[in-house]
Amino acid sequence: MKFKLGKITSDIFIAVYILSTLYFRFYIEPLFNGNFFASIFIGLFSLLIIWVLVKIKFLNPGWFGLYKNK
Repeated sequence: MKFKLGKITSDIFIAVYILSTLYFRFYIEPLFNGNFFASIFIGLFSLLIIWVLVKIKFLNPGWFGLYKNK
């Protein structure tokens, strides 16, 4: 039995995850003396993690109700 989150829980998880990674990126970028490549790498890596979680069906996003189910 695979564990997967529902639509609302997935949406909340994704929103909190994106906001926390943005905060982390804005916090850590000055430590690298403004090297924006580190921030871009962290952003792409965090998006890759979300993509993998959706691909293996752990997350089941409802895209905050923007798309209606048929």
